Amino acid sequence: MVHCSLHDSQYVAPRLIQETIPLVRSWHISLHFGENALGLFFIISGYLFFRSTNIESFNWKVDYFNKLKSRVKSLLVIYVVWNTVGLITGYFINKTFPSDILSFLNGYNPFQEGKYFGRGLWFIESLIVFSVISPIYYFSIRCLKHLVPLLCLIFCLTSIKYNYLYFNVYLLMGGYFACMGIKITDVAKLFNWKICLLLIFFIQIFSRSCMIEVNIAQSFTLFLFLAVFMGLLYNRPIPARIAGSSTFVYLAHFYCTLSLKKVLLIILPHGMFGYVSNMLLNCVISASICVLLYVFLISRFNILNFFFAGGRSVRKTT
Repeated sequence: MVHCSLHDSQYVAPRLIQETIPLVRSWHISLHFGENALGLFFIISGYLFFRSTNIESFNWKVDYFNKLKSRVKSLLVIYVVWNTVGLITGYFINKTFPSDILSFLNGYNPFQEGKYFGRGLWFIESLIVFSVISPIYYFSIRCLKHLVPLLCLIFCLTSIKYNYLYFNVYLLMGGYFACMGIKITDVAKLFNWKICLLLIFFIQIFSRSCMIEVNIAQSFTLFLFLAVFMGLLYNRPIPARIAGSSTFVYLAHFYCTLSLKKVLLIILPHGMFGYVSNMLLNCVISASICVLLYVFLISRFNILNFFFAGGRSVRKTT
């Protein structure tokens, strides 16, 4: 939903609406949900990477080299493939290649003149770097132990950027849970996800209305999101086809959302109704197209699953 926003297009919600309705002002509420979902993604990624690692001993073959080898398929291959797709797309739109490779890898929008498509891959870049320097994370957790949550809280409550390329506080927190033997799946049993979801809405609305520091609100809502996410998975498992296609959906949806945005701007009326309708319809249609396209491609050409989704399978359930 974040990438279905109209904040970066020539059509935006009227200034009066942006200034008077907290849920629409600035970007929209999905941005704030997206920021927390991103932190949640990194926590789970750090947890999964270290879930078989013992805090008292580090086996370089099992805990590092084997994991690094598996990340070549699940991260590096799709990073190269999708950056290549973005490079080709940008060339056909702009009739030129980017001036330097760093600008391209940092990510730009190919549907704007002089821009290229790679912005959706920055988090994969972070995970690749994390995988390479994971021993630093491990030994930091081993030395700091229960000081890690305090360190993460300080980062979240201050204006310190949480996701530098070479350091991600959320990956550190996820690794801490795994190394200390704390199962994040137990969160679903400890907290009622429905109550946590209501609290998230309350905090977001209240913080936007009263202009509470965003970092403070996010510090609370992030862990509520963890409870909601694990609760939903525990009580309502995601269908295998949707779960298996999630990587492809994320990597391909930019092309759909940016194209549909232009079409929906012509069809839908201006004003708040058109603004919100564009966002919701774009989200649902883009996700549906990507899931159907992925299922079709791997059913016909299974080898494409390796290149475009890192070999992830739709047969596995979450």
